[in-house]
Amino acid sequence: MLRDSRLLVAVGVMLLAVSCGGGADDGPSDGTSDTAAPTETAAPAETDGTAAPDESGDSGSGSMSASLTIDGETYEFSETGFAAETCDPSFFGGFWAALYMPDGAGGVMSGTSATILLIPEELEDDLEQVSAIAVSVDSAAVDYHADPELEGRGGGLSSVDSFTIDGNSATGSATFVNRDTPFDEDIVPVEGTFEVACG
Repeated sequence: MLRDSRLLVAVGVMLLAVSCGGGADDGPSDGTSDTAAPTETAAPAETDGTAAPDESGDSGSGSMSASLTIDGETYEFSETGFAAETCDPSFFGGFWAALYMPDGAGGVMSGTSATILLIPEELEDDLEQVSAIAVSVDSAAVDYHADPELEGRGGGLSSVDSFTIDGNSATGSATFVNRDTPFDEDIVPVEGTFEVACG
């Protein structure tokens, strides 16, 4: 059974690592997301929540990257060397990535983060997690979430609609809400797509 103390500890460690960044030299000071997941590996998933074995189990040796197009705008994230970055295409039968925007000077752009957690439907009960995506770019007033369990402002309006995991990469579509929407305006769900690769 995957629902054990190792899972809870791994989630806690990832939350701590992603939320404790510094400046441009050692990681982002804000803009990190609430989406966290363990980094242990198991068989990968394939197409909209069906699990399938992966003979290699290797996350690859190339660069990690993620591209998300939301409401017509594209946000690019790539490997920066920040310690909290991770990309695991086969953890617990799903996919998990946490990436940032480079600042062009060998560091991380403050206030940026993208976390992508893809959980096959048949594993949601055991893992006590659902698929969720969060994208933060403070300079663009962006705090997008696709998360059916999102609470508070924008809750109940977003979800990861479909995804396909193919080896070290994943693609899919989602419905997002922007929690940086001004408080005097209604939050309106918008459509988006995503691509992420572990190299």
